[in-house]
Amino acid sequence: MKISTEIIKSLNPCLRRFNNYVEHYSDFNGTLEDFVMLENITYLDKIWVITKLFTKEQNVKFAIKCASSVLNIFEERYPKDKRPRQALEAAENYLISTDTAAAADAAYDAAYAATYAATYAAADAAYAAAYAATYAAAAADTVYAAATYAAYANPKSQQELNLIFAVEVANG
Repeated sequence: MKISTEIIKSLNPCLRRFNNYVEHYSDFNGTLEDFVMLENITYLDKIWVITKLFTKEQNVKFAIKCASSVLNIFEERYPKDKRPRQALEAAENYLISTDTAAAADAAYDAAYAATYAATYAAADAAYAAAYAATYAAAAADTVYAAATYAAYANPKSQQELNLIFAVEVANG
């Protein structure tokens, strides 16, 4: 996946953040791996660009990876509540199902239930998986939220892990 100033501009970023990008990297033209290494671009801006560029399937995979990486936090606190895990399983089934509408509905239902549990990282990431399975346009925004909430678990290391997940997904 290539990223350049022209590509980022085509995503219609907010002016302040785009100006920051241009100020530091106006001539950037590189791979996703190169992009995630840029020091003067915030984690949130990187995630925003990545999820806007990903396909629906890539966003689903990314949501699953982000959510899975923090699921243990939820399950340690609520060992009997299986809703976030069920949402992730439903999202995984979406990726292999021929009945995508049913798989998307199952992912949505499980994620909806999971949001009433107290841990945002797992619930929001599960929601992201469901939305990614259902709506291509909403997927990017929701996966962006999932990756953001997942990063709250252990901010620096989780942000780095989420960016690694993004590169893995982009590379297939």
